[in-house]
Amino acid sequence: MVVTVRFAPSPTGFLHLGGLRTAIINYLFARKQGGTFILRIEDTDQSRIVSSSLADIFDVLNWVGIKPDKGPFTKEDAPNYVQSARLDIYKEKANELLDKGLAYRCFCSTTRLDLLRKEALKNRNIPRYDNRCRFLSDKEIDEKLSEKADYALRFRSEDQIVNVDDLIYGSTRFDVKNSEGDFIILKSNKFPSYHLANVIDDHSMEITHVLRGEEWLLSTPKHLMIYNAFGWDPPKFAHIPIILNEDGKKLSKRHQDLGVMSLKSRGYYPETIINYLMLTSSSFELKSNKLASLEEIVQQFNFDTIHRSRCKVSYSKLKALNRFAIKTKLEDDKQGFLLTLRNYLKDRFGEKVIDNETDDHLIFLFTESSGRYSNFGDFVEELGFVWTPCDPAWACDQFLPLGDLDKSVGGCLELISKEWSNSKERMDKLPFLKTYCSEKNVDYRLLMRFLRYSLVNSEIGLPVGQMLYVLGAEEFSRRVKKGIEYTKNQLKNSN
Repeated sequence: MVVTVRFAPSPTGFLHLGGLRTAIINYLFARKQGGTFILRIEDTDQSRIVSSSLADIFDVLNWVGIKPDKGPFTKEDAPNYVQSARLDIYKEKANELLDKGLAYRCFCSTTRLDLLRKEALKNRNIPRYDNRCRFLSDKEIDEKLSEKADYALRFRSEDQIVNVDDLIYGSTRFDVKNSEGDFIILKSNKFPSYHLANVIDDHSMEITHVLRGEEWLLSTPKHLMIYNAFGWDPPKFAHIPIILNEDGKKLSKRHQDLGVMSLKSRGYYPETIINYLMLTSSSFELKSNKLASLEEIVQQFNFDTIHRSRCKVSYSKLKALNRFAIKTKLEDDKQGFLLTLRNYLKDRFGEKVIDNETDDHLIFLFTESSGRYSNFGDFVEELGFVWTPCDPAWACDQFLPLGDLDKSVGGCLELISKEWSNSKERMDKLPFLKTYCSEKNVDYRLLMRFLRYSLVNSEIGLPVGQMLYVLGAEEFSRRVKKGIEYTKNQLKNSN
């Protein structure tokens, strides 16, 4: 038997860490067993489709290096791996169950079903269908059909206990009929339910192992009942505990900041994310002083190591792991690190700006942070002013107390230039400026504010001394002189 698994996301939002982990586990298992890894798109819930989601799924898998063996990569492949292109197949199979008496037409309106649900919740019961249409006579059915009434198809559940054997959770028993009633397999719009399409696709694609999130464990008894109705052997199941956000809530596809591509845009390495997901979800261990490759993780993979309990995303741990990855890259592959950093910076500041940067200066800027940056996004947030022109735009009246700017601020620049030339040590603190201000009767805080506005057009950011250190005395002086001229002109024009 050739092991065949599938990753079957719905294009209803950004692929988050939980979805990616499911894809990774399917990929690892397929590679460990020498099997086939399939990508399938489950898009039957058309009301929730997000147009950008499909491209996001492809981008994420490509970025982390998980390449499916089969999937909807061409127009010719779509009918095989996209559910909305397979509607005729589902309809035919649903009618087959109808003809066998294993399904029936349900003419209940949405309004009636909503009332049933609200009444159940009001009485603190689990919402379930009351199987009303199961008992319609042939005459009643014919009358409704002659009136062209809309209908769905429901599976005729039997009064039985369904046992689910799971590779992670073990054996669990479910009473589907009494807990939920007969369930829909074909909606009134002739789109299949998830349950029907899922079973038909897994069977036709010869899926041997279904590895998916734990939220689908409760649906598995229905799937087993459908398999049995068709006379098909079911695959083996493994339901993976879900990942929660830091606040204990489920990750949401609707929040872009939690999407995998958002982490990429922040400057995380793909291997960081893969290693993090395996470290938090299983007993996987790093066996060296660097992150494991996909191939190395494949060798360690085993279902027995997957935790049965849910885990929370810890962004502090994710940052720490990426900081470790950056340190390793700088030590083992400096050119690769520089290429990644340059490409990241070019996307934000343009090729011309970054092409003028030397490798030594980029390394200097990154390493002088004492390991403070956990990703390229943090680096850009703190040091982006280095490559961003500072166009003066501030209220100048606040600086009137500084008097003659050429003397008060200009004298400050002369002192900084002198100290910079004479200093033989790192100079990112400016204690001598307080002495200068005291001697010249200059408001120290106002002077610092003027310098900050001239450098970054904001009161927020690194201390002025650190900005001097990363810009260098020449660029520091150029920006401050520009600020002096701007302020003088504005004050002159306002009089």
